[in-house]
Amino acid sequence: MLVGLLSDTHGHFDPHLEQALQGCDELWHAGDFGGMELVWKLEALGIPLRGVYGNIDDQAVRRRFPRDLRFEVEGVRVLMTHILDARARKLLAADPPDLFCYGHSHLVDARQGRWLSINPGACGREGIHQVKTLVLLELAAGKVLGMKICELGQR
Repeated sequence: MLVGLLSDTHGHFDPHLEQALQGCDELWHAGDFGGMELVWKLEALGIPLRGVYGNIDDQAVRRRFPRDLRFEVEGVRVLMTHILDARARKLLAADPPDLFCYGHSHLVDARQGRWLSINPGACGREGIHQVKTLVLLELAAGKVLGMKICELGQR
């Protein structure tokens, strides 16, 4: 299964997004959608969407998406939340996933420890990042088999 993981769009739908997500079976958004208009544009891609709300998201987005999301895909147990903080660390310690996805920092990061942690950076135009990014993940047989960072250009 191929998954597109993005975060921190802040309402911006990048024109290269559709091409970058070609072939994806699912789309995951780790928060800070920036409004329902962006959600609708992502849903219009026809790729099943999972996500969590972020700190800038309004009540409409918060009604549509949870703060934290646990699910399993291809035997991979996933936990997604927007901010890696003390609260998130408690969730991780209480029930460690295979894969932890988060956003907020606007910087791409991937670390392997007790679980694989991935922050896809930011796909929007606001924040400290210089390049818009997302991550493609290949999942199968209970493992993350591959990961590719996609750059969408300058913010």
